[in-house]
Amino acid sequence: MAGVPQLPLFRCQSGSVEIPQVEGYTISPVIAATSSCLLLSYVLLGLTPSAYVFATTTNLCYLAAGFFREAVSVQDKHEATQLVGQMGGGSLILVLMGASSFAFHRESQIGAPAHTLDILFGWLLVTHVFYVSFSVALLAFAKFVLPDRLDKRGVSVIRQALAFSLLLMVTMLMTFYDTFYSYQQEFFFSLGPAAAVFGGITRFIMVYEDRKLQWKAVGLALVELVVALTATFAAIFSQGELLGRRLSRSTDPAGYDLFHGNWHFLLALVTSLLYSRAADAARIVKGTHVVCVCSLPLLDWAAEALVFVYSLLCIFLKETNVDTRSCTVVLGTVAAGFAVHGWATFFLWLSGDAGGPLLTPRPLAPTPRGFELLRSRPGGRRTSSAPLSYQHA
Repeated sequence: MAGVPQLPLFRCQSGSVEIPQVEGYTISPVIAATSSCLLLSYVLLGLTPSAYVFATTTNLCYLAAGFFREAVSVQDKHEATQLVGQMGGGSLILVLMGASSFAFHRESQIGAPAHTLDILFGWLLVTHVFYVSFSVALLAFAKFVLPDRLDKRGVSVIRQALAFSLLLMVTMLMTFYDTFYSYQQEFFFSLGPAAAVFGGITRFIMVYEDRKLQWKAVGLALVELVVALTATFAAIFSQGELLGRRLSRSTDPAGYDLFHGNWHFLLALVTSLLYSRAADAARIVKGTHVVCVCSLPLLDWAAEALVFVYSLLCIFLKETNVDTRSCTVVLGTVAAGFAVHGWATFFLWLSGDAGGPLLTPRPLAPTPRGFELLRSRPGGRRTSSAPLSYQHA
């Protein structure tokens, strides 16, 4: 149809409201913040080798991810809450997860109140990140298919139904705790990958630039989806009691400590990345920004490669029953790579992104004027404006 833009989630509105067109947030800072706590845990494991020191200190990864998510939410309003409501924020649940797990592993008393909280908040974290990813994907689909006269009301009803569903799920998790505990393997193995898949769907919303599909951006979305799914399965395997070779606290405390600690790191990392990309996609669906992840800076590529390799190594080393000392050396070496990446990200951030293609991708095309995220209507017009700079998450 003549005059209809090629981006299906856009339609022209009356007036001259300028919608910023930006790239998605770089993933390097959030990976650097989370992995810095992983490196600290390896250092403490080497300096003070004791029972569960690694599984205890890696809970700092949750806290780092939670505080970082809140910081970017306050500073840049980079949060899915703008679309899915006040329950879409991930910072609180990440901190609750980290604090409860830290409290349990510090003493490691099975059946203690802290142990119950640790398990419960683990379920809530996976449930919540699934809720956020699924909600953004479903609301985007609703805005695409609903007719103009129904989309606002329809999206509001769907959003409310999703929120009530989350509240109901939280109620059931607590009310039927013993039942969920008996089936927590199935719970994590179904809801965890599902969260990553719907996170991938939201990621595929960000493949349009200047109202045109960018196949390079589609390829990048596939890469991020593969990395996220690999890290998700690596987290489930590393937990020690959910999937694959079981790790015993009594017969192999060192092995349990190492891999369960990596469960903490990988789960914190995956959830924080899903929250970040969901926030990018929420901007599109809400209509506040036009977002395209059409390229990745070199540091983001390095981060994706490190996460992918580290995740594969966690699965391989744990399932092939390599001795714990060798596993620690190999995984600690890759963790040193995260440290190099973190320092590079930090210094480039201090220098105001002076690293060019290292941290800041090329600017986008001129900003469209008069478009909101929905479907297309003919008659839209465009004017140019200065592109926005790459932002951090």
